[in-house]
Amino acid sequence: MPNFEKISPNIEELHINIEDKKGKKKEITWINVNNPEKGEIEYLLHKYHFNIKHLRFSSSKVISHRPTLDEDEDYIFMILHFPEVKKGDVKVAETDFFINDKILVTAHQSITVINNSFKKCRNEEGVFAGKNIKSTYSLLSKLLDNLISSVEPILDENAANIDDAEDMIFNQQQKKSVSKILDLKRSIINMRKIMQNHKYILEKLMSVSNEIPFKHSGEYFALIEKSKKIWQAIDSQNEMIQALHETNESMLNNRISDIMKTLTIFSVIVFPLNLFAAIFGMNTIRGMPFVESEIGFWVIIILMLLASLFMLLVFKFKKWI
Repeated sequence: MPNFEKISPNIEELHINIEDKKGKKKEITWINVNNPEKGEIEYLLHKYHFNIKHLRFSSSKVISHRPTLDEDEDYIFMILHFPEVKKGDVKVAETDFFINDKILVTAHQSITVINNSFKKCRNEEGVFAGKNIKSTYSLLSKLLDNLISSVEPILDENAANIDDAEDMIFNQQQKKSVSKILDLKRSIINMRKIMQNHKYILEKLMSVSNEIPFKHSGEYFALIEKSKKIWQAIDSQNEMIQALHETNESMLNNRISDIMKTLTIFSVIVFPLNLFAAIFGMNTIRGMPFVESEIGFWVIIILMLLASLFMLLVFKFKKWI
């Protein structure tokens, strides 16, 4: 059973006895740091002598806008971003990794997947059982696999929402679907921004040093393939939501065109009625036709109706209606 130690409210250490591929027994350490502040940064600096530049990146007050991988003299420093759903919105969650042959440090802002993986490793559950861990790099690969897999439920939720948006569009609910489509576009844009560089960072991780034991490891090739598949799924969803957005806009424009067409026809039909009413409403009694006729009112009404009918026939002949 791994030896667990609570260093502070935000720092946990797990000392794991492993047997490497050559049968040699040794101890590795996983240090999990939640919401690193000044005290946590100073602890890592004094105990492990990490580069202060890398430690500043790890502060919870600093958010890196791009993934990073640096090779220091004694360790590898890596920044990766993963999506996390908070109050229905996809937000960026940053994780900083420090790794060498003996230790793995994860510094993050209370990412649930990492904390759950740490607990599973502590309890030797699933892929984090002691027999499955051969090195700190093997531990890292399993953690990265969990983090990348955590993206899949978000993709599934997006796919379900895309299907709902499509049904709404073709059920003539264009106005209602606008907000749903915009929310989906925002979610997918955030996913693209977060995941777009993962495969390049993982590929760089495999090539930073000839001494890294996972350089030709199947675990890391599998991670790269999974990252590529995630990106392809995000790209496919982006194309789908763009197509739905364009379809919805076209249907809204057609509906507006139909409304404008109806209003135009109505106004043109009413125009001769207004014209006749204006003419026969003039205060020129002498010379005005039908004024003294007993059936003058009905004659004018019939003329108005004939004028409107004529306009309708013109529209029909022109195939405007």
